[in-house]
Amino acid sequence: MYVAWLTMSPVNAQTFVKYGPSQNDLKYTVVSEDVHSFTDNGAQRSVRYVNTARMVNLKPDSYYYYSVGSVRGMSKVFRFKTFPQGEFPIRICIYGDLGIVNGQFDDIINGAEKDYDMVIHVGDIAYDLFKEDGTYGDEFFRKMEPVTSSMPYMVIPGNHEQEPAQDFLHYRKRMKMPGKTEGYYYSFDVGLFHFAGLNSEFYALEWIQQAKDQYNWLEKDLDKVTVPWIFTAIHRPMYCSNSGYSEDCNRPDNEVIRVGNSQMPGLEKLYRDKGVDFAFYGHMHSYERMWPVYNKVTYEQPKAGLTYNSPTPIHVITGSAGCHTPHTPQDSNEKWSCVRSEDFGFTIVHLHNSTHAHLRQFSTEQHRNVDDYWLVKQKGYRPGQA
Repeated sequence: MYVAWLTMSPVNAQTFVKYGPSQNDLKYTVVSEDVHSFTDNGAQRSVRYVNTARMVNLKPDSYYYYSVGSVRGMSKVFRFKTFPQGEFPIRICIYGDLGIVNGQFDDIINGAEKDYDMVIHVGDIAYDLFKEDGTYGDEFFRKMEPVTSSMPYMVIPGNHEQEPAQDFLHYRKRMKMPGKTEGYYYSFDVGLFHFAGLNSEFYALEWIQQAKDQYNWLEKDLDKVTVPWIFTAIHRPMYCSNSGYSEDCNRPDNEVIRVGNSQMPGLEKLYRDKGVDFAFYGHMHSYERMWPVYNKVTYEQPKAGLTYNSPTPIHVITGSAGCHTPHTPQDSNEKWSCVRSEDFGFTIVHLHNSTHAHLRQFSTEQHRNVDDYWLVKQKGYRPGQA
């Protein structure tokens, strides 16, 4: 388990994490394996210092307590629980577009105490990490500390992580994701599912070689999957039906994500051919789940709340965690749209076993689920086999 922390001045001492099986028995110490600083692009040119340490030799399905710092001072003690071994049931909270203004922090934090085991944030973080000389990013992570300190918090970049310099500086330097791409794209396995996080902005910025590299990496990555469920996440959606934004999913920088062009390969066919079960997105500040759809052909099901052996990935937009913009209307009439909500909220997916996945969208305004959906499949089935 990795832990990262940030200071606004150099520590001038070795930094480390102390951890153990109880709050009064932090008997293990691991020195930070990475310590770096970065200078914000803003007018103040403020410098931040980031430390990352890895807690090792952890027992499965166990609570651990930890504190970070140096001989100059230590943090308070936090707690997390390790995952069980093997293919175990897991609950994943997924959302995008969570900002300081209107962010649904209280409900997300409350949910972390009982409703899910990890978080995947599908881009647009803090609005923006770099805003006001990076102080928005600082405030965001202070607010989210009850969650980020207690469970895995995985992120992918969105358009608001580009920064004016298009260098993704705060995204790359504040957070450590798996792999060697500075968090641009990566994958991991946890329990029953494989997750691949991708960067939509390679397409929007026309970073042609990076888009090709990402595609080639994803193709090889998905070929190696052995667990029952496959999730992907990329910030900009392939399908949406938001009015005022209806052109957004048909704009060249979004349509190319789906079908590609002469220079950059699209992802929709690869998703289907490699058996992706759920494809998650943000960018639209609303919630929308599609019927099974491929190449704009919709495969309507007998029940909106159940799909059995889906012929395609299930596309889900979950960009309603709350930010400075008003609710996005959804009155266009796209045939692939199955369930929509303009409310602030977030998505929770409960993988019960290798054949049953339960998705629900929780409205923080109504304090109830506005979508309740089961994706069920035969053991070993992958979308695209039908």
